[in-house]
Amino acid sequence: MSKYFAVLLGFAFGLHLLLQRERFKYLFLLLAGVMPFASVNIVYNLHNCWNNIMFNLVNRHEDAQLGWGTVLTYLGMMLYLLTPWALWSLLKGVRAWAGQGALVFALLVPLGLFLLISLEKTVGLHWVLGFLPIAFVLLALCTSGVWMKRFVWFNAVLSIPHVVLFGLLMHADAGIWPRKSFQEDVLFHREMPAILDALTRDMPPGGVLTTVAYSPAALMTYHHGKVVPVFGPGKYHARNDDTFVDWRQMNGKPIRIVAKAKPIDPALYSAYLDDVVVRTAVVQGVPFTIVDGTNFNYPRFRDVVLREAVEKYYQIPSVLPVLDCPFARKYGFEAQCGL
Repeated sequence: MSKYFAVLLGFAFGLHLLLQRERFKYLFLLLAGVMPFASVNIVYNLHNCWNNIMFNLVNRHEDAQLGWGTVLTYLGMMLYLLTPWALWSLLKGVRAWAGQGALVFALLVPLGLFLLISLEKTVGLHWVLGFLPIAFVLLALCTSGVWMKRFVWFNAVLSIPHVVLFGLLMHADAGIWPRKSFQEDVLFHREMPAILDALTRDMPPGGVLTTVAYSPAALMTYHHGKVVPVFGPGKYHARNDDTFVDWRQMNGKPIRIVAKAKPIDPALYSAYLDDVVVRTAVVQGVPFTIVDGTNFNYPRFRDVVLREAVEKYYQIPSVLPVLDCPFARKYGFEAQCGL
């Protein structure tokens, strides 16, 4: 419900039809096909704080800034994914595939939009993969069969060092990495079941394991079999917690907060927990800071931490009507979330 890459394909087809007078009427057919699926998404967002729109178009761009480094990274990634020989063949045979209007629009419009986005943000490799098959269809239209066979062999040869390298890295000792912080990241992912066992072994009855960032929380949740919430406002990714974590149910419970290799001031948590104790421990080769506290103060947490999350991540534009917002109703922020 939150992945909007297909929208780019819709823009491409719509733009293509707008520029084809004899096919303009098919634009309405395109819209008729899109609307049932778009309506499901719109209805969901109307009743869920517009969380998909807020995540994709507002909150995740808070750190965006102009820079050429991200553009060069994007262009280099595209050269790598298409391969130099395929890209050269496409450019050399542009006349052969330029007449394929729908395919050209379906490829160049999304990739062109990603290029614009790369002016401010890093474009993820997985963003573009859904559109690259179109490039290879166009390649087949402008390249002889002999060269297509050669390209298959070129790519097979190119894949060999990748397969060997990744196979070795999967089984190599973490110590091969020069940066100690990266070694710890590798161990954090590899040894998570054992790490969780150690971190939860001495927790008091009814205690809740939490962490300070979304990525480790998600990994821990997967292996732990129960939700590991993000304690604090987190960033925009941590809003995923807002849909299924209920801090009201933790009122009065003991809380354990773990952070990987991060110094923590006990005063940060003394407003929400009693008897706060901070210690460090190395678990399976990964250094952790562990904060233990009792008697979780939900009202205070709600008035400070959750209110900060509302002010940063739930400022829904006034043009978007909010029919429901479970997060706002759960914690009493109806007015702040436009409900």
